[in-house]
Amino acid sequence: MPIVRIPLTQVIQSRTASTSKDSRGVNCYFESRGETSKDNIKRPGLLNTVVTPAMAAGQAQGLYKRDNGDLWVVINNTVTVVDSALATSSGGTLSGTVQNVYFAESGNDAYLFMHNGSSGYTSTGSAAFVVIAPGKLYEALVTTGGSGYVTPTCTFSAAPGTGVTATGNVIISGGVVIAIDITDYGAGYVTAPTCTVNPVGGGSGATVSVTLNGFPSGAGLLATGAVYLDGYTVVATKAGQIFNSDPEDPTLWNPLNTIAVESDPDPLIGIVKHFNYIVAFGEWSTEFFYNAANATGSPFLRQDGYKNEIGCANGASIVQYQQGVMYVGKSKTRGKSVYVLDGFSPKPVSTPYIETYLNADTNSNIQSFAFRIAGHTFYVMTLVDSDLTFVYDIDVNIWYQWTTYSSSAEHAFRVWAATDFLGATYGIDTSNGLLYKIDTGTYSDNGANIYWRIVTNNLDAGTRHRKFWESGEIIGDKVNATMYINFSNNDYASFSATRTVNLNSTRSIIRQLGQDRYRSYQFLVTDNVALRLSSFEMSVQGGEMAADPELQAISQQK
Repeated sequence: MPIVRIPLTQVIQSRTASTSKDSRGVNCYFESRGETSKDNIKRPGLLNTVVTPAMAAGQAQGLYKRDNGDLWVVINNTVTVVDSALATSSGGTLSGTVQNVYFAESGNDAYLFMHNGSSGYTSTGSAAFVVIAPGKLYEALVTTGGSGYVTPTCTFSAAPGTGVTATGNVIISGGVVIAIDITDYGAGYVTAPTCTVNPVGGGSGATVSVTLNGFPSGAGLLATGAVYLDGYTVVATKAGQIFNSDPEDPTLWNPLNTIAVESDPDPLIGIVKHFNYIVAFGEWSTEFFYNAANATGSPFLRQDGYKNEIGCANGASIVQYQQGVMYVGKSKTRGKSVYVLDGFSPKPVSTPYIETYLNADTNSNIQSFAFRIAGHTFYVMTLVDSDLTFVYDIDVNIWYQWTTYSSSAEHAFRVWAATDFLGATYGIDTSNGLLYKIDTGTYSDNGANIYWRIVTNNLDAGTRHRKFWESGEIIGDKVNATMYINFSNNDYASFSATRTVNLNSTRSIIRQLGQDRYRSYQFLVTDNVALRLSSFEMSVQGGEMAADPELQAISQQK
């Protein structure tokens, strides 16, 4: 009796951008056992973590764990701080369109910087975020010190409209004005104000040059990403300018500290830190910048030798993990693929099947993040418009599909972003305001069943002769769960009635599976248990003319 073992480690091999046909592994990941065999492991579940007070429901925008241990969550433009006791407090409110936010933390936990694509915000300690107000002052530089000053004051010209007028104090030495100490940087200036030194008690001749803060603000102006490198906080505009703050102070931005991304005329999509470089992803190209410690202007210079002709399809797909960067890239010849920066060269890691989905999707709404758990590093990529999540296992170079069951159907994985917190991995839900612990010891998603599923390719045991599938046995760990099995013998157009098998039986066997020339199988488990399964061992008869009624009939007609 021939024995055929069907691995339950089926990879995604979709012929079109549809999950209705061909093999795939859903809500799982694979681990090697020895040199030739693999186990299928159910993915981690989502454990709801109660925070007090609870966070309101709304569109998730960002998640960041600060060096002091606090977790910063942004939902529907509301910033919430979660401390180690899971108590929440207000972190401020953002203005403008609800969209992804990007964080960068200064050295020694002095500042936390954030931008939402339109405005920049800063926070010190656990204080709420404060917007880097447009039109604020950067510096008031004394150009002529004058003489004879005793107790001078200074006055800045008024800010227009509802703006805030700047204020400052005059510092003198030997009757000479040597500096202006700005006490309020003001806000709302369109052009630099004048600063007048008032000769209280005597003095004359001092002049001051005023410069406005150079942080780029404007609706939808900023590219994705924020970087902290060598003391500087760095952002970039979609028009291709990279800006950096003063050292260790993201509230101050010298307007001269900027450098252009200009190797190609494509718009800038996003930036990320990679080793000691700033990676600037354009639509069709990628450039690298390093700290050249320039005395004036931007401290950064372009590393021309690393420039490549692969761009980025969506900035929210860019994820920095450990020593690598992954992103959905595109070129003028290849189309869209998922790449990893292997050193400084883009290496495609998506299969043709994943690229089928990528190129069918608009790519206008991609959300990605990475996390490491159970010895695996996962890059999670959700095609929001297609309601699909694909997960790349970086350690074993395999793609899976992950889903969340809600509203009586499977949808994209409901985690928007994840990070390390309290010694574990935590993520935020896409829209309901819940904080989840992503946990290998949890086997459901906040109480909802996880639909672990394996679908095989069409199988014919090496021949299209008719075969008799006599029995099949599930090989794997014994757990208190039921597996649902059905099959298709017409290329996934329809499936058989569902059969069940007890995964806790001594022999988890089903019998009398019928006959056909080829078939594909679907295996489904929804119980809230751990799963580690390897294969479906089948007993098969036939495959030659003597056991094939159709071939016998043809032979008799000759």
